[in-house]
Amino acid sequence: MLLSEMYRIPWTKNDNPNGWIEVTTECQLDCSGCYRAESGDDIRDPVEQMRRLKTDVDTLVAMRNIQTLSIAGGEPLLYAGLEELISYARSKRLATRLFTNAVLLDDATLDSLTKAGLTEMIIHASLWQERLTPNTMAELLKLKAAYCDMFRANGRVRLGFIEPAMRRFWDQAPLLFEFYQRNSDIVSNVVFTTFKDAYGGPADQHLPIEEVGEMIERCYGTSPCAYIPKVHHPDKVAWLLNVAVLQDGKVVGSLSGRDYGAAQEQYRAVMGKYLFTPESDDLVTGLGAEPQSEEAEQFSELMRALRASVNHQVVSVVDSPQLLDDGRVDMCDSCPDAILYQGELLPKCILDKIKGGLEVHIAR
Repeated sequence: MLLSEMYRIPWTKNDNPNGWIEVTTECQLDCSGCYRAESGDDIRDPVEQMRRLKTDVDTLVAMRNIQTLSIAGGEPLLYAGLEELISYARSKRLATRLFTNAVLLDDATLDSLTKAGLTEMIIHASLWQERLTPNTMAELLKLKAAYCDMFRANGRVRLGFIEPAMRRFWDQAPLLFEFYQRNSDIVSNVVFTTFKDAYGGPADQHLPIEEVGEMIERCYGTSPCAYIPKVHHPDKVAWLLNVAVLQDGKVVGSLSGRDYGAAQEQYRAVMGKYLFTPESDDLVTGLGAEPQSEEAEQFSELMRALRASVNHQVVSVVDSPQLLDDGRVDMCDSCPDAILYQGELLPKCILDKIKGGLEVHIAR
């Protein structure tokens, strides 16, 4: 994993394609190590809550230059105003990404969210939640397969999965990656988060981001193309991205750092902001990027010729914040998942600790 071969994502605090908003802190599940506790800060008046949420969307657009509104919780499907909020975001020409445990998801709900303008749904379903009986990988893959079938039938909303990378279950990770590759016609986004002290999770479950990245490289046969460094250790990785290209469930190539960077920079030049959530299934042709090598040009031609059967899948790892011995917090530079709290952009994953007195600010 050589940083010199990867595109260093240049997002900043105020030029960042992702805006994070949380519509509730309530949730039906009680996952160990979850960074968000149920809070008395939730606004109970639905009219006032919607007004506040729309104001936050407007502020994120103006303050952060976002391309995507990420909507989370708690469990956002518990929020009655979700469709109105999605429609409002789309009226601001934003892509919308919903993070959910999908316990309440059915065909009718997905159809309603689609009509409201939802771009992508990221589902958290993992063995760590202990939501299945029996709690086995076989049962988990059945659940994920049911979601895949639901989204195939829908045909309009992009699907992704997110889960913690836990040492307890990591020996079964190849089964997950095999599943994601086999279902790459519908699964376009796979996210793993590491689990360590800033989240309050058990220390014996922590996997270094390098170990998670190595597993991805082995299972996909690809190399990472982009990264975001740690704020206090710029030689260390906080976000790691792979973009695999698959045909008929098999990996046939991947984007290099050079080509991924060219795509992002061209999108920024044309649209005035960076890309976070593609609206197209083809990351290269969807961005309109000019390939930066003869091999990439040939590959782009292949992708265009076989567009009906070629898919891209972004596989990323997010390294959770680490509390350093000197009291500082080492986290993602520029904080892609910043949330507005009392008028300030703050890292959402340690917001509860900030409310408890931890002093953290996003510097740039």
